[in-house]
Amino acid sequence: MFRTLIRRLDDAPVRRAIGVLCRPPVFLALFVPLAAMQALPAPGGQNPFYYFFIHAAGFLACAHPDFEGMLAKCRFPALLTLAVTVLVWVWMLDHFGNLSGFSPAAILFTLPRTLNVWLTLIAITGYGLKLRHVRPSWPGYANETAFPVYIVHQTVIVVIGWFVVPLDWNPYMKFAVILISSFAASCLLYEAMIRRIAVLGRLFGVKSAPRPAHK
Repeated sequence: MFRTLIRRLDDAPVRRAIGVLCRPPVFLALFVPLAAMQALPAPGGQNPFYYFFIHAAGFLACAHPDFEGMLAKCRFPALLTLAVTVLVWVWMLDHFGNLSGFSPAAILFTLPRTLNVWLTLIAITGYGLKLRHVRPSWPGYANETAFPVYIVHQTVIVVIGWFVVPLDWNPYMKFAVILISSFAASCLLYEAMIRRIAVLGRLFGVKSAPRPAHK
């Protein structure tokens, strides 16, 4: 389907539609249908309509050059707005809990949460497009690290959470400790064991670290 869309990016109707979508207010307003899609069926707890919408929007934003200029204008305002809207959503979460269903309160709760998701994607994509021509050495390492860290991180979170959750700490402090320590521990497991031990490396689909050459 996306290949067909690529071939039709130069068609007049598609160009007109893209011209409308490239307007910052229109592109920002797409968080509203994205929020509405959360009411659709979610087999296994994952809503395919919600994630397909994000995937399709990201494809268009990266496939057509007109979106690059729009995202360049919006990336910093989106980041700045997030500093406010995230605090609003955290306050709502703290006072009302994670509401669900079709009540007015649940709908009111879903809109700022989805807006935060959309603003985050705009900021990340905007700055990512800006840096796409930069070729530092770390993306190759990060690309190799991502899958093993993804595999082990859940077990690491459960182990760390087992000790942290019962503590008499502020919930946000617990979250910060679990987030930072689990990420660090997962990366350490990859670097110290998965990358260094050939058998583990093959199991996780990565190459073991090269051995130093003998003089």
